[in-house]
Amino acid sequence: MTKTKKVFIIICIVLASIFLLLSLATLFYYYADNYDEFYTRAEKSVAIPGIEDGFTQQGFTYVRGEDIYAFSGYMKNENLPSRVYLVNSAGETIKYFTLKFNGEDYFGHAGGITQFGNLFWLATTEGYVYTFYLSDALNVENGGAVVIKDSFEVGNNADYCSVVGSTLWIGEFYRAGNYETNSSHHIECADGTNMAVIFGYTINEENFAGLDSTVPNKVLSVTNLVQGMTITDSGKIVLSTSYSIPNSTIYVYKDVLSEPSDTNLYIDNNIVPVWILDSEVLEEKISAPCMTEDLDYVDGKVYISFESACKKYSLFVREQVPNVYSIKID
Repeated sequence: MTKTKKVFIIICIVLASIFLLLSLATLFYYYADNYDEFYTRAEKSVAIPGIEDGFTQQGFTYVRGEDIYAFSGYMKNENLPSRVYLVNSAGETIKYFTLKFNGEDYFGHAGGITQFGNLFWLATTEGYVYTFYLSDALNVENGGAVVIKDSFEVGNNADYCSVVGSTLWIGEFYRAGNYETNSSHHIECADGTNMAVIFGYTINEENFAGLDSTVPNKVLSVTNLVQGMTITDSGKIVLSTSYSIPNSTIYVYKDVLSEPSDTNLYIDNNIVPVWILDSEVLEEKISAPCMTEDLDYVDGKVYISFESACKKYSLFVREQVPNVYSIKID
């Protein structure tokens, strides 16, 4: 056997081995974790709209009094403005609309969305929250635009939001290196340092931005990678955490807000109480498929939305989840 032939055979063996290893790694990646525990416990709910349109879902909320769901997000095609979809309780898409601010279409990263009375709040990763009217959303034609009523700079990164009772919560996402937060939001806890916060505001629909004040009156100190939050009727605080393709985690904490605060933050010359969410008050961790996003709590269940089925990630996501799922948490 010639030297050239030996080299050729060795190269073929090496390439075949690499191909086999890559094939086994791919099979392991796609089939090793089937989320049996999550799907046994969780119940499939409404389909996430706009996937075929290139919609990347971020925010989700149940619209009280209307029995519909609202989904907010941005478009894979960056030349299209961000959208809000309305979906009925049967899972049928009613319509979508875009937003206008100062006469211009909004193309930003539309994040969390929530509602109280006739107001919607939309969190944006630009650090602002926008408000617009529910009545305008219900009356606008499919594909039309709704005018933003008010906007204000939050003081955190404003990635997600949630209404619980008469409180609007606006929170931020932290990941070292690419999603940093203000150093004043880094608070020591039992697990080291919580790097992000969620601000709480008292709702007053008659005032600017629908709030008593745009300075928060309570703060939650939270872990990294938070994409959404809600609070159950019993006061348990639930966080959705995820980033890219690793498994998501749903954290369930006990009712800390009924207890004395842990520390304070100084915000716009105001002393604001802070409650710390860490392992000392953690009640449960639930592993879930990747890319969980916004949460809401309806009739004893936490509803969990996902962005994993959107076209932006469809080529490499292991578990594409095109529906909202709910889990009963008392």
